[in-house]
Amino acid sequence: MVELVLSSGFRLSGDLGTLGSAGVVFLFALTAALVVRESRRAARASFLIGFSGVLGALLLGLAVLRPVSLSELREPTAARVVVLVDGSERQHLPLAGGGDRRQLVSSVLSSLEKTLHGSRLQILGFGDGRELVPFESMRTRPPSIASDFEKALATLEADPAGPPGAVVVVGDGRLTERDSNDTSSQLGRTRSGVPVHSVRLLDVPLQDRSLTRVAMPDSVVAHEPFRLDVELGCFGGASCQGVPLTVHELLQGGQKELRAEAIPDVSPGSQGQKATASLRLTLDRAGARVLEIQAGASQGDEVPENNRRIIEVNVRRDRLRLLHVAGRPTYDVRALRMFLKADRSVDLVAFFILRTATDHVMAASSELALIPFPVDELFSEHLPSFDAVVLQDIDALEYGVAAHFRSLRDYVKKGGGIVLVGGPSMFAAGGYAESPLAEVLPVQIRATKKVAELTPFTPAYTRLGQQAPPLSGLRSLLGERLPEAGGANLVGPAERGAYVLWEHPTLPPLGGQPEERMPLLALREVGDGRSIALTLDSTHKLRFGPEGLESAGRAHTAFWEGMLGWLMRDARYELAQARAPWPCIAGRPFRIEVEPLVGNSEPFSLNLEALGREEQQQPLKSFESDGAGGRSVAFDFPGLEPGGYAALVRIGKAPPLRFVFACEAGGDAWADSRPDPERLRGVSQARSGLSVSPSEVASIPLPEGTSIIAKSVSIPLLPDAIWSTLAALALGVHWLLRRYGGLL
Repeated sequence: MVELVLSSGFRLSGDLGTLGSAGVVFLFALTAALVVRESRRAARASFLIGFSGVLGALLLGLAVLRPVSLSELREPTAARVVVLVDGSERQHLPLAGGGDRRQLVSSVLSSLEKTLHGSRLQILGFGDGRELVPFESMRTRPPSIASDFEKALATLEADPAGPPGAVVVVGDGRLTERDSNDTSSQLGRTRSGVPVHSVRLLDVPLQDRSLTRVAMPDSVVAHEPFRLDVELGCFGGASCQGVPLTVHELLQGGQKELRAEAIPDVSPGSQGQKATASLRLTLDRAGARVLEIQAGASQGDEVPENNRRIIEVNVRRDRLRLLHVAGRPTYDVRALRMFLKADRSVDLVAFFILRTATDHVMAASSELALIPFPVDELFSEHLPSFDAVVLQDIDALEYGVAAHFRSLRDYVKKGGGIVLVGGPSMFAAGGYAESPLAEVLPVQIRATKKVAELTPFTPAYTRLGQQAPPLSGLRSLLGERLPEAGGANLVGPAERGAYVLWEHPTLPPLGGQPEERMPLLALREVGDGRSIALTLDSTHKLRFGPEGLESAGRAHTAFWEGMLGWLMRDARYELAQARAPWPCIAGRPFRIEVEPLVGNSEPFSLNLEALGREEQQQPLKSFESDGAGGRSVAFDFPGLEPGGYAALVRIGKAPPLRFVFACEAGGDAWADSRPDPERLRGVSQARSGLSVSPSEVASIPLPEGTSIIAKSVSIPLLPDAIWSTLAALALGVHWLLRRYGGLL
């Protein structure tokens, strides 16, 4: 049965508010002082003049303030206590005896429920600054890396229900600092004066060797060396002496590649050892790349997962470094070279074969202006430095390019781009058929006696080509009209996973079905790179022919900008944009959101592949969705293993969008596993609270309860009219007395 308490008293009417009531009191005091002072000048009845004036002012003030008699029936209630639990990924760190900190947190919360049984207990989780939520629900929410206790306290202070009677923070003390001047005392202070107690989960660090810090420039440029600073911490008796550090790049469809290695320099620290190393490395491919930084294993390491960091690196391209090799100076070669030279964002290295090794030159070698084609130097030593390679109408057998087909194949799989442009010496005519390079091309090239079709025709758009973003610029200028081609190289059907944008209007592919049409322009995503096959040598007509005249040459530029843009993964030429709303933490929920650039009703599909492994026959995970209708689509993952991943997103049958991301065990939250008990002690000391260990939870005091008004009755002391009448009478008498005393 609830016991109610009756209380009574007086108060002023709340119509004016506190500030208005204070103003009335101030005016009364000022008036009374002036009246008393003036009454001293009266010839007679000075006391009565002063008294009547003060009484009149007082009654007028009471008429405005209207005091009431207040009776309240109060219901005593238990104090509200808020337990703030650090819900960041640090709670997934292991304990020395096995298990993880979540088990210790559960035990602490059970003890708090018993200790604070007589209070209104509320258990909330805090993390990286998002709203406070019930702690149990944090297991199914996006992971939190930071432990923003300052933001959690500010949220409690802004609660409309008012501040709690006490706050208990549960964690290991490794709280996020908002600035370098933040201290434990400042962090613990609250405007409401609520006591803050703390439960220190751990006081002693684990034996752990961890990568505590990885720092690099915000902007990394392809082909340019940059510095990667790594800090290794060794705590709880672990040693940093002689520990090797390695940096690998995780590639799609291939093994990880070593980029740098070092032995860090060791220096003693206040709570262990620290070792630092500065590594210089170069990344050749632009876009999102994934690096794996690994420290050598340590016997007895209780948190081996944080010896490895997996980070995403956004590599930008200062200039597109492109190698253009052509077999002869044709109109098509000239048009493409003019386009590449006119683009200041392209660093062009071009070679045109004007003579062969068998040509008879009627001059001394010293008088020749031409140099031999440096095929071995280009395709062995300098190949990785190019972002893309264009092979145009060149006989690979005659000029030695065929000897480097394996290098070109591996170059594409590791992230390079390649374009094959047709001509009399290209594809089957140039020794490309059934070669290692053919493994990464979008069309099948078969050995055949008839290598080209010389009957003029007009290329036709496929259904995909009518929608593909790489051709959107060309379509906006010419619609679906294309210039007549004088012929085409004969090729087989498109490879599995390739995308055909142009096709022959009547001719079937070599070895294909009669109802099929031979691909003329095809794209393919293979490994970490991309490839394009164009079996025509007539795109120069987009610059010089009737179509070029109509578009002022812009059609040729639009076509090749789209091709090279898609090859280099320019977002303008992708069908959609993908993003992750929060970082990927191993074993925790993760999401990829895909938003199409234009409205469409095609279904979405996603295949997830692990980076740093040989080409996979089957994706790790596959998702399908219905038509998006132009809306964004979310793909949810229940939990992934640590590593790098590439999500290949397809809309309908279009070329895939690749989204690369890293997934770490704990991320930055696990970088330093040491607890900071002194920080929690400082927080509690600053707010008159206790800091206890899990075994001392029972010593936390229960705050005093509050009361809720169950019923309130207010009765005016006098009606408003009576106050006004009395004030008028008193002021009237005061006026008469002033006349009598000679003040008027």
